[in-house]
Amino acid sequence: MKRHENEFTVIGHRGSGAGVHPVGGVENSRTSFAHAFHASADEVECDLSLSKDGSVVIYHDRKIDGREARRLTRSEIQAAKPGVLDFDRLLDEFPEKKFIFELKSYTDYREIINRIYPFISNNISNNKDIRRFKFLSFSIDALRYVKEIDERLFCSYIATCSNDRFEPFATKRHIQLCVESGIQEIAGHWLGFYPAIIRRAQAAGLEVGLGLINSRLSFRYALRYGARRLYTDRVERLVALIDRY
Repeated sequence: MKRHENEFTVIGHRGSGAGVHPVGGVENSRTSFAHAFHASADEVECDLSLSKDGSVVIYHDRKIDGREARRLTRSEIQAAKPGVLDFDRLLDEFPEKKFIFELKSYTDYREIINRIYPFISNNISNNKDIRRFKFLSFSIDALRYVKEIDERLFCSYIATCSNDRFEPFATKRHIQLCVESGIQEIAGHWLGFYPAIIRRAQAAGLEVGLGLINSRLSFRYALRYGARRLYTDRVERLVALIDRY
């Protein structure tokens, strides 16, 4: 079973995956992204943060060495975490590659969108690829703001959380939020998606993104119930599973 013949999209979670890997390097770094794409990821998911001096950087956590990232300048962030990339450098390093950017509720997502949208809009104009850049968030408000800026942009709602309160299962309410907000994908941990919810989401016209598809069991679940956007910490392993199945 070949990946593209069956419309699978393999998405590297923070590049090669969360944490530190001997081959892929530190998460959310140039090395991790390069490894994921080399391993045949179709897209890479990464996290956006805003520094004290207004730079958008690729970083996941709220804090760095006990200090809030938003209270540090870009230079201070990169001194503490040498692998951290600026947003504009990310685009320079990976021209034509596809990314899905996660917007954290604890960041100033409005300011982040306002700062990066000119880059995105220019890229769309030049390459005519509206789906090159996508947005992902636990916050429905963050995604609604993206849609206010440009309704064409692809958005994915992580349905296992609502208003910063962890919810273990996707529900009909999450689907309705996506439909009402013009969001194209509902996503979350595969164990949080019952088959009936997957079918209901698809019937509502939503794409379904499941993660983290790191094992044969999770892949078979996604395959059985028709989920085709697969988030993973192990790009090489997932690609091999798809191609061997």
